[in-house]
Amino acid sequence: MSGRVAAQAVIQDIRSQKFADDELDADMRRRMEAFKAEHARALVVLSDDLYTNAAHCIFEIIQNAVDNTYSPGALPTLEIELWPSFMQIWCNEMGFTEKDVRGFCSVGDSSKRNNKEQIGEKGIGAKSMFKVAVKVIVQSGDYSFYLDRGVGDIGMTVPVWYNKPFPLNRKGWSSIRLEFGDNQPFEELKQQLVELREGVLLFLPKLAVFKVNISGDVFSLKRTEQRQTVTLVMSNGTAGCEVTESKKYLMVSTTVSMSQREPKREGQTSTVVKMAFPLNKNSEADNSTKASVHAFLPLRRVGFKFSIHGDFLTAANREDVRVDNPWNITIRDRLVEAFMSAINVFKTSTSLRFTWPLFLPKPSDISDGFFSVFVNQLLKRLKTSDVIRCSDGSHRPPSRVRFAGEYVDRHGVPLIADRHFSYWYAATEYSHAVTSILKGQLGVADVSFSDFVGGLIKLSNNDFNYNDSDWLNTVFQLLIDNGFNSNYPPRLVDHRIGQLPLAEREDGIWESCSSSQELFFARSNFTSFPSGISIRLLSNRASTGHSYTLLSRLGVKELDTALVVEQIIKFQGRSVPTLRQSVEQLLYLYKNSSASHEDLASSVWLYDRGGRACRGSDLYMDEQDAAHADRLSFILLSPARFVHEDFIAPTGIRGYELRTWRNWLHSCLGIATSPRVHNDLPSTELKAVVDRLRLSDTRALFSFLRKYWPKFSSTLGSQSAKFCDYFRCVVVRCRDGTDKALSNTFLPSPDLMKYPTSNLPLLNINDPGGDWSFLTKFGVSIRPDGLFFLKQLIILSSNSGASTNMAQVMDMYEQIDSRFVEMSDAVCEAFDERNLIFVKNDWHSKKDVLWSGPSIMTIIPALNDTYPTLKRLFQERLRIQSAGPEIVAKELQHFANTRSTFWMYEANSSTPRPTSDFSRLYRLLAYASGTLKTIQEGNLPDWTPEVRNSTIFPVVEPNAAGMCTLVTASDDFYVADVAEQLRDWFAPHVGFMALKPEQVFFIAPLLRHFSVYPTKCIDESISISVKIDDADVDSFVDPDERLDKEDTDAFNDRLVYFKRYVYWKLRRTLPVDSVRVFNVEKVAVTYSLKAIHEHVQEVDSWVQRRDKILDVFLTKGSTDSDNKHTALASLLSREMGMDTMICFVLLTQDTGTIETLLRCENVGPLDPDLPIGAELEFNIPACPPPPAADSTASHATSGSSAGGGGRGGRTREQPEDALRNFLASTTGIEEMDSLAVYARDTAFPAAVRFAPNAATGVLTGGHGVSTLTADLENTTTHPTTASFSADQQNDTLSGARNPDAQLRALPSEASAHQTSVDTIVDRISSLDLSDIVGHVSVARGSDFDARALQVGFLGEKFVYDFLCEHLPNFDLVNWTSELRHFGGLPAFRGVSYADFQYHDHTGTLTRLLLPHETALHGATPEVFIEVKSTSGSQSNTFFIRRQQFRKAFELRRDTQSPAPPQKLYVLFRVSQVGLGPAVRPEIRTYVDPHALLVDGNIVIESSAVEVRIVDKFSCRLYTCGSQTLARKPELFVLLDTLLITALYVPRLDITMIFRRAKHLNHDH
Repeated sequence: MSGRVAAQAVIQDIRSQKFADDELDADMRRRMEAFKAEHARALVVLSDDLYTNAAHCIFEIIQNAVDNTYSPGALPTLEIELWPSFMQIWCNEMGFTEKDVRGFCSVGDSSKRNNKEQIGEKGIGAKSMFKVAVKVIVQSGDYSFYLDRGVGDIGMTVPVWYNKPFPLNRKGWSSIRLEFGDNQPFEELKQQLVELREGVLLFLPKLAVFKVNISGDVFSLKRTEQRQTVTLVMSNGTAGCEVTESKKYLMVSTTVSMSQREPKREGQTSTVVKMAFPLNKNSEADNSTKASVHAFLPLRRVGFKFSIHGDFLTAANREDVRVDNPWNITIRDRLVEAFMSAINVFKTSTSLRFTWPLFLPKPSDISDGFFSVFVNQLLKRLKTSDVIRCSDGSHRPPSRVRFAGEYVDRHGVPLIADRHFSYWYAATEYSHAVTSILKGQLGVADVSFSDFVGGLIKLSNNDFNYNDSDWLNTVFQLLIDNGFNSNYPPRLVDHRIGQLPLAEREDGIWESCSSSQELFFARSNFTSFPSGISIRLLSNRASTGHSYTLLSRLGVKELDTALVVEQIIKFQGRSVPTLRQSVEQLLYLYKNSSASHEDLASSVWLYDRGGRACRGSDLYMDEQDAAHADRLSFILLSPARFVHEDFIAPTGIRGYELRTWRNWLHSCLGIATSPRVHNDLPSTELKAVVDRLRLSDTRALFSFLRKYWPKFSSTLGSQSAKFCDYFRCVVVRCRDGTDKALSNTFLPSPDLMKYPTSNLPLLNINDPGGDWSFLTKFGVSIRPDGLFFLKQLIILSSNSGASTNMAQVMDMYEQIDSRFVEMSDAVCEAFDERNLIFVKNDWHSKKDVLWSGPSIMTIIPALNDTYPTLKRLFQERLRIQSAGPEIVAKELQHFANTRSTFWMYEANSSTPRPTSDFSRLYRLLAYASGTLKTIQEGNLPDWTPEVRNSTIFPVVEPNAAGMCTLVTASDDFYVADVAEQLRDWFAPHVGFMALKPEQVFFIAPLLRHFSVYPTKCIDESISISVKIDDADVDSFVDPDERLDKEDTDAFNDRLVYFKRYVYWKLRRTLPVDSVRVFNVEKVAVTYSLKAIHEHVQEVDSWVQRRDKILDVFLTKGSTDSDNKHTALASLLSREMGMDTMICFVLLTQDTGTIETLLRCENVGPLDPDLPIGAELEFNIPACPPPPAADSTASHATSGSSAGGGGRGGRTREQPEDALRNFLASTTGIEEMDSLAVYARDTAFPAAVRFAPNAATGVLTGGHGVSTLTADLENTTTHPTTASFSADQQNDTLSGARNPDAQLRALPSEASAHQTSVDTIVDRISSLDLSDIVGHVSVARGSDFDARALQVGFLGEKFVYDFLCEHLPNFDLVNWTSELRHFGGLPAFRGVSYADFQYHDHTGTLTRLLLPHETALHGATPEVFIEVKSTSGSQSNTFFIRRQQFRKAFELRRDTQSPAPPQKLYVLFRVSQVGLGPAVRPEIRTYVDPHALLVDGNIVIESSAVEVRIVDKFSCRLYTCGSQTLARKPELFVLLDTLLITALYVPRLDITMIFRRAKHLNHDH
């Protein structure tokens, strides 16, 4: 078979393998078509997507040309012709084999894999041609076929035989023709071919010629290699017009070991790395070429200046190195070894040994992270390798080599040989460009100036070229240029320069400038100097040129007078001259004083009369013309030192010049002519004079001080304080023989002698009428000024407190206060340092007293009690502070520190009377408790941490017999129960707080703050178990025979009253539906404390609730009705949560009485709609708009009955929701969100208090009647609750009307009701007072008056806000009315005597209520305030309850007693409430309404009252002093007794009347 036929058979076989021509059934065809489609898509991916560059196929073509086989002797040639529509490839290889054809038509089946001689290995290279071509025609040897991408699904791999003949002129060549499609890649291919002109054959030794023809533009590249030099010859143009250019490279090949194994390099343990270094025409390094990284073929440029070839594994598209491949990483890491091999070649090349550093890459030039690692590794290796050629021809590491730089002579020879250094000089053949590279990249440094100086120091004197003027001048010039900084004057940058022998002296010796202060440039006019100083002159040569400049900068100066003076000063500073040297040198300084040193006094030495050397500042001399007696040496004795006589009149100084010389000694050398002052204090010698004369001859002392005071004053200037303080403390002998400090003495001047001075220490002085004003500086009083009285006070304070005259002290304080401005500093200083405050019979310092403080303050004296008129002096001027409530912490700590135990009651008292210690402690605890609210509001610092661990709580330990022990809050003790029964049982076993239950109530906030209450309450700590007839109560069996049916029925009949009361008063349902009464033998109750202490108590009765059945157990001992009912009332109150007294009344009284009492307490019938077992939620019914202010205006009594409530509607709401609905209905305000929050608070914070900012108390007539009107223009309201502002107050919750009597307040000008005493007595005598009872009831409708409830609450709220604004420490604790519950606030717990209860500790409220009764403005009574609110005017009637007026009666004022009232009862009448913003509310107060009723300012308006007689009492009141009583106008109290008490008190207590009568009649 011929070759061509065999070739056709191969093509047909390939087609058959790919099912190109086979006839297939339908199913197989369908499957095959699907396979072909998938195969075609893969080929598209390979041809289109794998190669990012369309022209990449050119690399595949060159790669195939390299891998081809050529005939021996043939010159391997590859030619490419590029035309717009096709590209033709020619290669003179031996031709395709069958294996090549099959590989060309397959994918991934390379015929070259693992062949070291061939560089192709992917098996997909031919498919890159389809990136640019649609048809590829191959003609090689016997084969002629084409692959057509447009034919079928897999046309790129199915060959089609091609019958077109091969060109005759290319016989023996292989041809591949790429025909382009519509998207012609001509430009891309052209660009790629142009870039391949240079370097493509660099690492392809098998391909010798590469020719390119681009549309007639021809260029060729020929490669030759000789030894290590590769030459590339490039030609452009056609034959005869060619332009040829050649490029040479040094090719260095290095075989490196490969420890990394790679499957595609099976069996390879080493590889060859080649580096091609471009050379210029002189065969020197050429760093202008942009080199590439090659993997046989060029990949891309990364910034190297030489080309690198390695057997890198590339990506499938052969466009880049695979950076994550271990094989490639190993090759990269071996590149350093290859470069070091190249350096060995460089060292032997005369043209490269000084130029090869040009090839060094810069890290900043490398754009590829993979190859930047090689750069860093290379530079690191080079820095430690012998790569730098030195001047001696050796190679050393960069760190051991230096460039001589500027430190060379004019011939370029280093000034200092390198044997004087620890490094070598680099060869001078390195060019400037190479030198820059070696410095910048390898760190080769220049010789530094420091190195240069060090080299000069190492030179011995013999090595110094003193005779070489050029060398010296060069060295001097370099030292001048580099040895000094740019400052002025220049300073040395290296102190070692001063050690160099650079100064040539007159005697020819070279000396360093370290002693430059003694070296001077020679001048002819200086030939003689004072003895003792050292001056050396330099040679004339040293005084010129660079030497002069350098030495001048090193401190050598030209000699002049100032320098001689300076040398004298230095000599005097180094050593002490002899007397002769001292005189000579001082005379030179004197004669050249213009150049003298400024501070000679401390710089030069002199001699005293004793021949001792000293400074002028230590010497004295007499004034020149002073008389002998006035000479300073006559007064100042030892230790004063006077100057030596040789200095007083030295040789050559005479006449007038002598005076000038002495003045110079004084002014310049500091020799004193008057006593000295040192550091603003008298000198030692001056103190010696004072000590010698202060007791023996004070006249001479003060004359001496007066003579020299002007000099002292001028010396001290403004710094005389310390000097004067010294003399203030000097103790002198006075006229009376006493010794006193000067500041405590007095000058017997004519002005001062006008005052009594018998007890004053007067100075013994000449001419007391002369000018002694300087003595005031020493604190001496010379005139009757403020200081005079202050000193008198100081003298007075030295006496004992018991002998002090209080009037005299007060006079001193007043005198000081009136003159305070003229001596404020002295007064403040005296009071700061001395005990000058006389209080409580003793003298105290300012820090030990306070101006004022709370009444509980005892440990620190308060001055306002003793000196109320001196507030300006003590508080404003002396800044004595006042104590706040937090002082209670110190009081408690003092109490605890001064006693640990004390008696609770006095020992010798017939009745238990608390000791002063106990009363004191209880008062402190109660006061402390009252401050906690202010602390919570943030208006008082929290003092409680100071006493948290202090023993401040009194406890009676078991068997202590009334002895109290102080303990901390965390100690083990208990708080007694209210009835004190548990306390009595367990007191023998555990400790109890030594306070009664009512006392515990008042300090409960403090106990709660320290977690004492209620955790330590005994009733909270007790467990109770009950046995009925020795069986547990829970297991009691209730047979019918034990059931007391009669008592059971009686209890169940009364159960409805309990339910009604709980429903109306406590706003909940009773948890009991029925009652059973059993008769048992015994009931035993066991009380256990901590399961340790037990107490068993047999009782007559017990109550136990089981679900909603209440079982009552009665023993035989409970037959007594009163005892039984009392015990049962107590038990029922516990089970039902009711008051014991209420339970007793509901158990014992007849039904008629109960109904009457319930009606009086606002208790209505039981609501049939109340769900059984449900908690009652109080409802505020909706109300119509407020009525007009007329006679039909709503009234409210906001007293203790206000909590009765009503049931207008049946829908139950939460209190805050009800209040919101109510306010919305009465004011039209719908947005009340903030009120919901406000209503839940436990108090009214000042920040959201809806109260007026100011109010004025205006007397409208009559005693105790005042009008308080809110200043509505200054009202501050909350932004979202404006309805609560003072001028918009709305009638709010007030409680149901419960009028027992209707009263009307008359105008102040109304005349009092006149009733004679006789008429009163007649009325008393005509009544059978024993049958009178004062129970009163007023008929009313059954409908609940919700409007009155609203008016009452807002009235109280208005008053509350008003009082919070104007009274100190007024808060929620003082609001004792039940009505506050309707605002969402906690219900008041405790006994309520009025709507508000306030202890007026400061008297603020008393002054507001009684502005004209000035005698009472200091009173601090407890004030009970009852609020009566109306939407009408002040003249409208209001209702007052029986118990309210009874309280007013008990708290009535006694106008005959001089003592201020301890308690006051006041009515606050609030009118015009809730009438809109245009009508302002008004408050009118009625102090002591009981007295106002008697005076006629309040009258009874009710037309009828109910009266029934329940008791009798004797009418002997008339016979027991009526005549005396008739003379007492105060007996209007009897009118009150009859008209008020008889009507409003249920049981008239006649003994009260007798007690009052006895008080008014001292005869009975």
